Amino acid sequence: MSHSRKATEITVMFDWGTGPFWVTTEDDPLPDEYSTDEINDLVLVSEDLVRSFAEWNNRMQRTFDADDPASSGFADPEKKQRWIEDGRELTRRLKSEVPGVHVKYRPPGKPTETFD
Repeated sequence: MSHSRKATEITVMFDWGTGPFWVTTEDDPLPDEYSTDEINDLVLVSEDLVRSFAEWNNRMQRTFDADDPASSGFADPEKKQRWIEDGRELTRRLKSEVPGVHVKYRPPGKPTETFD
């Protein structure tokens, strides 16, 4: 594991075909996307939390409809809200594992939340 690039901020957010982490480092003010397989290249995150983030991200990724991308996502508003709440809880857990790093959560269609 290499921590030569020090993470200063992690934003958890969903986007189609990407990992859930957008990381700003000391040497680059523009965030780069990191998958659950890559996040430990920058910060130490427990295996359990990485696995939980992968499952969370994949739950939404599996709803993608290549034939009708506009209809992608959870059709059931309760399932979507539960997924948003799960992401918030995972982000809280992330903050507890990466002291000294600003952590944000950007749920789809909602304001960014800061966990500092």
